[in-house]
Amino acid sequence: ARAGSSRAEAAQAVALDAWVQAMAQRWQAQRPLVEPRMNVDGERPGPRIVPDATLEQAILNLFNNAADVSPNEVEIDARWDRNLLEIDVLDRGPGIPDDLARKLGHETVTTRSDGHGIGLVLAFAAIERSGGSLAFSPRLGGGTRAHVRLPLKGMVA
Repeated sequence: ARAGSSRAEAAQAVALDAWVQAMAQRWQAQRPLVEPRMNVDGERPGPRIVPDATLEQAILNLFNNAADVSPNEVEIDARWDRNLLEIDVLDRGPGIPDDLARKLGHETVTTRSDGHGIGLVLAFAAIERSGGSLAFSPRLGGGTRAHVRLPLKGMVA
């Protein structure tokens, strides 16, 4: 239901730092065995935003993907200023093979037997619809870094 809510339907302004923390807490309640290392950096209180629920689902999908491949080592780094929110989701999984990396966001891709591969397609769409970008790269020391860049211009209340 949350994924179907648009910004207009759920128009409730919240401080950016509170939104990031609440999103991480909701995710941890769903994944209690995963203990991510969380780093949050930005002015407090953060700018007041009206986040799109589909954007939150996209970011939660990235958290879940990292936890699926690396449940004991997930790191979430969120930082912002008045204009931009950046979130890095880092894992120590096997990484993304080059042939799959080229397809991410354009085709359904899954490496899980119980997955359908639609999550990343929807994540790319929600982030890009918000004016942002999502990129994947190898993590130094092994694993993957998912990097989200979101301009706040369209989200500021």
